[in-house]
Amino acid sequence: IRSQVHKSKKEEITTVIEQELMRTDVYFANKLVRIKGAGGDVDAIEIRGKAHYEGTAGFKGDFLCWFSNDERAFLLKAKIKIFLGSITIMLKENE
Repeated sequence: IRSQVHKSKKEEITTVIEQELMRTDVYFANKLVRIKGAGGDVDAIEIRGKAHYEGTAGFKGDFLCWFSNDERAFLLKAKIKIFLGSITIMLKENE
């Protein structure tokens, strides 16, 4: 996914869940946004997606990811739905 962050397209990705092939749709819009990161506000590229399966911890449905706006395209933050609601994961530091 990191190599596609700066493009504008929809991609269907085959995902292996419990030894079964499932589909994940990822929408690359090259959308630049400002997010709160561990070290303050940063520019990021927002990616949207949809998991057409239920995975680990009940991960399912729509998700959002934010990647660094540079050639490394580090995952900075992600918001995913799980069986209890939703969780947000954030990169604490990058060495």
